[in-house]
Amino acid sequence: MNGKNYTGYIYKKDVENAVTNQKALRGIATKNPTKVYRTASTTASALKSYANGSILSYRTFSTNWYQATVYVNGKNYTGYIYKKDVENAVTNQKALRGIATKNPTKVYRTASTTASALKSYANGSILSYRTFSTNWYQATVYVNGKNYTGYIYKKDVENAVTNQKALRGIATKNPTKVYRTASTTASALKSYANGSILSYRTFSTNWYQATVYVNGKKYTGYIYKKDVENSVSTQKILTGVVYVNRGVNVYAKASTSSSILKSYPKGKTLKYKTFTSGWYEATVYINGKPKTGYIKKSDMEAGLHGKIIIVDAGHGGKDSGASGNGIIEKKLNLSVALELANKLRSGGATVYLTRSTDTYITLNDRAAVAKKMNADIFVSIHANSASASASASGIETYYNQFLFKGAKNPYPAESKRLAQCIQTNLVQTTKMKNRGVKEDAFVVLRENTVPSVLVELGFLTNKNDAAIMKKSDYKNKAAQGIYNGIEAYFQ
Repeated sequence: MNGKNYTGYIYKKDVENAVTNQKALRGIATKNPTKVYRTASTTASALKSYANGSILSYRTFSTNWYQATVYVNGKNYTGYIYKKDVENAVTNQKALRGIATKNPTKVYRTASTTASALKSYANGSILSYRTFSTNWYQATVYVNGKNYTGYIYKKDVENAVTNQKALRGIATKNPTKVYRTASTTASALKSYANGSILSYRTFSTNWYQATVYVNGKKYTGYIYKKDVENSVSTQKILTGVVYVNRGVNVYAKASTSSSILKSYPKGKTLKYKTFTSGWYEATVYINGKPKTGYIKKSDMEAGLHGKIIIVDAGHGGKDSGASGNGIIEKKLNLSVALELANKLRSGGATVYLTRSTDTYITLNDRAAVAKKMNADIFVSIHANSASASASASGIETYYNQFLFKGAKNPYPAESKRLAQCIQTNLVQTTKMKNRGVKEDAFVVLRENTVPSVLVELGFLTNKNDAAIMKKSDYKNKAAQGIYNGIEAYFQ
């Protein structure tokens, strides 16, 4: 001051230190406009401003600021960019491939969806691009023979996998198409009948990639994932006995409408391999030559033979459950469960009861039985109550499909189908009101490891329901309805 030097002190909280080693960065202007300030303050004047989506170069400076060199009227100035006004680009770009999912999918001149498009692609087009920032990919496109760098909004594409895996599966749609591009609106390179065995490879979340031959030329096409069912990755050799009275057919394709390679009578012992959820694969000999064919699973597992079923009588012991009109839930549940177990065993199933007497078992222990016994399904039997209204009545069946408290049933589709089969048949045998199939996260459903349902037999608090449930033939009708539903599920 006045030509003399003094030593003074700055309170640490009043300053923000700059980094010791600056690093060069690139990024996207995310504010409109994005300013390069004369000083590191958003209240300072701007040396220069850039439109949203502009690609900027700058360097690290402090916790909240980047430093940049800009040119104004031919002179270079050092300015400052507020960190929240830009989105950094990655330091090491990776080459990617993917599918255009928007129609059209644009490659923008700058990284902004309001910018003009250098080029546009139809939904399903296969694109090459590279990583750039959190929300954007960078791509090189050619326009009138010249190459340009553009930007693709991440939500407009579906990335392909980096390491493709070879797969086999069954065509489940009739016809199942191999599309020219990864879009169901694209033209088909080739089509296959339902049940055809196809080879393909992983590609993206919703698509497989396949090589097909058309008039002797090979083409790369795309199969919509929902149009095929993958075979198991590791096949197991099985031995089974034909239980169906009509015998078993070995089909040329995994479809009962395809031609029959060979037939075997009831009682014949066969060897075959696991293939998909509904089919086995087998080798048969015709005129001394081996042929690969397919056996419908239900033909080798007729009825309930070989099935392991857990029957859970709700409540028990110190937990009486609901009560009303002279009925105690735990007793009703057990009587129906025991009757159902007898019917299932007569049908050829192996049955495990979570309780066969008036004992208390925790909900988690009930759910654990299915995993321990390597079961096929789990059925929990309950009766309903309505404290607010005595008018509520009827039968309902629950399954679980949504995550709750970190858990959900791993087989929501199968559980729903099982619930639908039981609900339909139980209503038919008891003639009670149909309250439908519902979703909930009961512990015995969400913590289970197999397709699982919870049946509510009726409302104990409703006089009409209770009158039906008190009848001597009720437990037989209820058990028969559930049995019929389980049998329908396995068909």
